[in-house]
Amino acid sequence: MSTETGAAAGETRFCDFDEDPKTTRGLVWGYRGGILRNMTTVTMVSPGSLEIYPSATNYVEVNREGRVVVNKAGFTNGHIPLRQITTDATGITESLDQRALLVLSFDDFKCDGSIPMSGDLRMQRNAIKAYAETLAKPKIFGGSLKIILSVANVFAITLSADVKNVTFESAPDADKAGSFTLILTQDETGGRSISWPKAVKWPNGTAPTISSAPNGDTVLTFVTTDGGSTWRGFLAGKDFA
Repeated sequence: MSTETGAAAGETRFCDFDEDPKTTRGLVWGYRGGILRNMTTVTMVSPGSLEIYPSATNYVEVNREGRVVVNKAGFTNGHIPLRQITTDATGITESLDQRALLVLSFDDFKCDGSIPMSGDLRMQRNAIKAYAETLAKPKIFGGSLKIILSVANVFAITLSADVKNVTFESAPDADKAGSFTLILTQDETGGRSISWPKAVKWPNGTAPTISSAPNGDTVLTFVTTDGGSTWRGFLAGKDFA
């Protein structure tokens, strides 16, 4: 498989290694640029595209040299996971974001070599303007749904089938609190159901009934304080009109 890491002179480079829909098509996965830091050494990685294997599970990662590479065996110890991509003979059928940490993920923040790389961004007694949360729209595959909390804070799901298995992945560490919002929207057929993980605890021990009407929507929130071992679930509302 081949990797293209070059970028045209003056081209904007984003610092999050996210999937680039403009260059992703068929069996080619396009990615935005990023930055790597090893102690005091900072490596700038330009946007590019990567040929991926057909009819396989592809593990896309950044190696120690700053090259974006792919293999079929699994993520490599010491490399930075980016994407887990499932393909059929002609294209991508599932693309799961596996980035564990984003330095900065503001859409308009450009990579100019001056990004602070000292760890988590911490704020205290600050006023925030134009605050926004990241939205993800994962798909249902084979009755399973993955909610990857390192990807977003709000997840919008179209219920195109019954969901028999839900997993919440990448919860914050046990010494931190974590929360997210889940928006479920029935497809035009309606009547789709969802089964919750045993780790989810509901008020009075009873899971809420989600909207079953065609195109009906349900909003739920989830909170954990023990690293995802237990999630408290709440119905925020449903059948909005």
